[in-house]
Amino acid sequence: MVTRPHGFSLIELAITLALVGVLALMVGPFTINWLVLSDIQRAKGQLVQAHGVARAVALRNRPGLIGADAVVAIEVDDSSRELRVVGCTSTGCDGELLWQARLPRGISLSFDSGTTAIELDNTGRLITVTGVVSYQISKGGQSEDGGLY
Repeated sequence: MVTRPHGFSLIELAITLALVGVLALMVGPFTINWLVLSDIQRAKGQLVQAHGVARAVALRNRPGLIGADAVVAIEVDDSSRELRVVGCTSTGCDGELLWQARLPRGISLSFDSGTTAIELDNTGRLITVTGVVSYQISKGGQSEDGGLY
């Protein structure tokens, strides 16, 4: 009676590990790209949410500002990676903090006007010449452009 050894041979294990390694090398870049795009989408969602909160606050108009005076502002602080909605008064937009969110690590958010803040009037409209503020959210070579109305 002949007995066969149980288990795998060293060659079978080496081939299996080589195949797993090749698959990991192929999947790695796709996973990293997916994570980057996920962070960009999360930052876009936070910007849209900040815009919605800012419009709601602007329409309430607690300070009673009229005309083209800013009632609320959306600010981006690159050093702390925070997106904030702050109230405005007749002296400026450095009032109370109404809403904030931390942007995902590595995200860069910029507005077309080159400023780090956008303001809304008492009708909830953006205070710009065109009524539109374009933005760009980027991370790791990927970016998404859009606009707030």
